[in-house]
Amino acid sequence: RAELSIRKGEMSAAAALAEDTVRRLADDHADYSWASNVAGRALHFTSREEEAFERFEAARRTARTDDDMKDALWGLLLAATEIAPETMTQYLDELESRYGDDIDVRFRVAVGRYGAAEQTPSLEGEWQRLRTLVDSVEYATDPLAASGLLVVAAVAANFRGHYAKGRELAQRVLDFCTELQLDFGLGVCLAYKAVAEIGLRQFSDARRTLARFERSSIYREDPYIRIEGLTIRARLLASMGVTEDALRTQEDL
Repeated sequence: RAELSIRKGEMSAAAALAEDTVRRLADDHADYSWASNVAGRALHFTSREEEAFERFEAARRTARTDDDMKDALWGLLLAATEIAPETMTQYLDELESRYGDDIDVRFRVAVGRYGAAEQTPSLEGEWQRLRTLVDSVEYATDPLAASGLLVVAAVAANFRGHYAKGRELAQRVLDFCTELQLDFGLGVCLAYKAVAEIGLRQFSDARRTLARFERSSIYREDPYIRIEGLTIRARLLASMGVTEDALRTQEDL
């Protein structure tokens, strides 16, 4: 039930369900690591990163399968991005050294390397890394790894000012998440599609996309995503020349 709630974007409910499951299991139970990973993901998607990190640490400590270990390392990386970015590379290096032949791990590592590079003065080489893998997403066995790669590729394209490519990638992952009913991913896709449309000066499209984003489940559940939405709205208003309205978005923080 917790994983279904995550797919539907109901992260608070997913976290509560998963936490309840973890508490009911002894840490030597075969499902303890799996349940800890599910709880960690739900906590991460509600920006409760310290709690998420603890759950992923428990999952790593008790992992009995490669899948549990991969998910735990990836979860630790995601949480570390927010609370201890200087440690990101150690989780990336371990993922890559242990599971580098796994296509889904390669996607995740590329996403993680981009995130780690964002903490430095330069993103040189990161777009090429992402672009090389984008055409291989059809071979993914994990839809979350595939969608994550496409989302970050859209972010990278927008950052480079390649807004047409960013919009194309955002629409591609939006279609992907819609087809697989990954409701929690729709909001993020819409956010970066709106960014691309603003860059292309397609303001009417951007307003509609942003309105859809603000109705998404992840917008309701994740405080970080809501702040990202306000930033995008301010950018849209400023780009349209409505500077005073753009400044007033600060009141919603």
